[in-house]
Amino acid sequence: MSKEKLKDILFLQFSVLLYSLTGVFSKMSGNNLREYGLLSWNFIFTIFLLGLGLMIYAIVWQQILKRYDLSVAYANKGLNLFWTVLWSFIIFKEGCSLLQIVGICIISFGIYIINKEKY
Repeated sequence: MSKEKLKDILFLQFSVLLYSLTGVFSKMSGNNLREYGLLSWNFIFTIFLLGLGLMIYAIVWQQILKRYDLSVAYANKGLNLFWTVLWSFIIFKEGCSLLQIVGICIISFGIYIINKEKY
């Protein structure tokens, strides 16, 4: 695999990682709202992070749509499931089932096939 192709794939995965972090900020905002209330600094800060993450993601996503086929861009968004499960396990100490792992493996294999065909 050439350096250029690897750079393209890493850029796509960075965008998916960034999008998955907005889910983390969303859950943290909900937790902070429940625990501290609507006008707490914790809640306001996590809402700010959520908005900032979504704005940055929107800009990155527009760049992705300029560079890549739509089928490749949307297929790579499927790895959001991997990042979501990983964040929920690491940050929120939630469990991970065998079915989730199998599903992530199947989705990852499909994304690998699409990326391999296009690149």
